[in-house]
Amino acid sequence: MKNEFKKGYKNFKIWHNTKLNILFHFLTSLLQIYFSYLLITELNFLYLFLIILIPYITDGIGHLLEGNFSVVIIMSKIFKSSNSAGVNGFYNFLYRIMWWWETKF
Repeated sequence: MKNEFKKGYKNFKIWHNTKLNILFHFLTSLLQIYFSYLLITELNFLYLFLIILIPYITDGIGHLLEGNFSVVIIMSKIFKSSNSAGVNGFYNFLYRIMWWWETKF
């Protein structure tokens, strides 16, 4: 499991190089945490929909700005995953935060 995490993080860093892309991916995690909080406190299931939808919007914008959107889509299909690193959503969530921290934005 540890090797899968490290390998996935290495793959994640390949496709996330520009500051704007890293910013949009970090915002994804921030918004997901925020809407999770709202879901729990207000019990409005619209927030659940937003939690699921946000990564597709913000991550997509980040990859469009970086210019590698089509390659990331192809990698996602190769990995049969919703992300180019080929890992589960929780790992991908952690990678966004780790990469933000590591780049010392």
